[in-house]
Amino acid sequence: MNKNLFFLLFSLSLSIILFGCKSKKAIQQTPAVDKYSSEIYDSLSNHHLDFDWFVAEGKGKYQMNDKSISTKTYLRLKKDSIIWIVIKKFSAESNRILLTPDSFFILYRLEQKFERGSLSNLLATNQIDFSFSELQDFLAGNVPLVDSSAYKNTIENNFNTITFPYRELMAKLYLNPSDLTIHHGFVQDDKMQTIRLIMDDYRLRPDGHKIPYFREYLFDFENGDEAKAQFEFSEIDINVPKKTRFTIPDYYDEI
Repeated sequence: MNKNLFFLLFSLSLSIILFGCKSKKAIQQTPAVDKYSSEIYDSLSNHHLDFDWFVAEGKGKYQMNDKSISTKTYLRLKKDSIIWIVIKKFSAESNRILLTPDSFFILYRLEQKFERGSLSNLLATNQIDFSFSELQDFLAGNVPLVDSSAYKNTIENNFNTITFPYRELMAKLYLNPSDLTIHHGFVQDDKMQTIRLIMDDYRLRPDGHKIPYFREYLFDFENGDEAKAQFEFSEIDINVPKKTRFTIPDYYDEI
């Protein structure tokens, strides 16, 4: 894992909020009981959001060591086609980002500069072996689904838990016993670099899916750096097409 890519995906892409915002949900009271791995898999699969368009906006800030920035973010995903993000600071647009399966483009409004290149080269440079569709799932809040035979499931602190390998990573999720939605968890690599997450403020959609409007991330990097981030959506629309305008002004300088 590489912190530069994480901050492309979070501080630039998502401009997530962070630090000091508490979970909104009351402490769950439903007692956890043993579940079959297949039952947990079916629940995670049912909560996996299948979308053609994912459109969201929210406010936030992120922190890396002693630096923090507050933002307003607009996110639009067109399945297998586009990741589009606009980031505002103090009501003025600071960044506009466009990712496609082949390319990435970033506008730096305040500096009147832009950056572009191959998405595969960007991911390879940051030693990340994710596909474009996996990036979209990550931004939409979907977790990787692996065969239930790989699950090791237990009960800890009144949560149903599953531990499973994913690529070169090890993941552990803590599930609310009432509906098996994800409450918190972590992903760790062989260098003990870790992403910890909390998902909360689930809201039931008309199609039966529950979507977490609150997300919190904490990063521990190999060099000792730490990052904390939260994102709190104010609006989420599924399968509502939106415009994804992106033009590079002639007077912008390329980085």
